[in-house]
Amino acid sequence: DRLRSRGLGDVYKRQAQGVKNQVLDALKAASEFYTRNLLLDKTSKGYQYIQKRGFDDSVINRYKLGLAPNSYDALQNNLKKDFPLDILDKAGLVIKRDSGSGYVDRFRNRLIISIFDEKGNVVAFGARAIEEGQTPKYLNSPETIAYNKSQVLYGLYHAKDSIKKEDAVIIMEGYFDVISAQTNGVEN
Repeated sequence: DRLRSRGLGDVYKRQAQGVKNQVLDALKAASEFYTRNLLLDKTSKGYQYIQKRGFDDSVINRYKLGLAPNSYDALQNNLKKDFPLDILDKAGLVIKRDSGSGYVDRFRNRLIISIFDEKGNVVAFGARAIEEGQTPKYLNSPETIAYNKSQVLYGLYHAKDSIKKEDAVIIMEGYFDVISAQTNGVEN
């Protein structure tokens, strides 16, 4: 009760919301970085995979598909001028090194699938292996202040208007299955 009377509860809520907004901004910037990286190298295995799936640059841009470089620090080097490492860590974009000193990019040498919440915010990523023998096949973002896996349905943001119009929803398993269906007219 004393905390409430001093307004500290509201202060903590505002601070938490401020951190969440920074995390969302970092995730958006990371998504843009990955998408630029994919579009810049149309000879990459990631871009070739996208083409084999029948997706063009407009699909890459709409769904914010991307490519994580085969580097331990390319993303953090690109984002460090705008975001402190602790925000990148809270966003699930970097992992603390085993030695305890410094961070490495979570996603390396993978095709990146941006995951949107129902409002269109990038809240997480799915990352598909692009090299033969690369494991795991899919590496996903951890749960964060911006992402709760049980509360986010991939593809809902792009499908919600069609779901209302059709009064029906089709549930699919894979990211690329959803994108393929939506880009081929099955938008719900």
